[in-house]
Amino acid sequence: MPSLNFYNTTKQATEELRKRGFTELFVPTTGGLRAVDQGKNYPPKKLLIIEYHRFERSTVDGETSVIFAIKTVDGHRGIFTFQYGGRADMQMIEMMNKIPVQWSEIQD
Repeated sequence: MPSLNFYNTTKQATEELRKRGFTELFVPTTGGLRAVDQGKNYPPKKLLIIEYHRFERSTVDGETSVIFAIKTVDGHRGIFTFQYGGRADMQMIEMMNKIPVQWSEIQD
């Protein structure tokens, strides 16, 4: 498995992914992710994780975030940022675990 820590900060990751065409913003919704600009909901089976990047802040609460580069089955590409600390949203983690990772596109 290739290393997925390409970026030093969440800001850098977001900017670079947008330059590479991941322009849609995804937010959580019941049973999947919503593409904000399109106003369309996608269940996990209609999504692919193209790459992801994990960041940890060196604060007392140990906040951690993961930025996912997502592609939909109908060709839209965007970013979903999941932030968690000591209390992770287990439903969100379970939902994200249902989205397959498409390793072949990581170095596109």
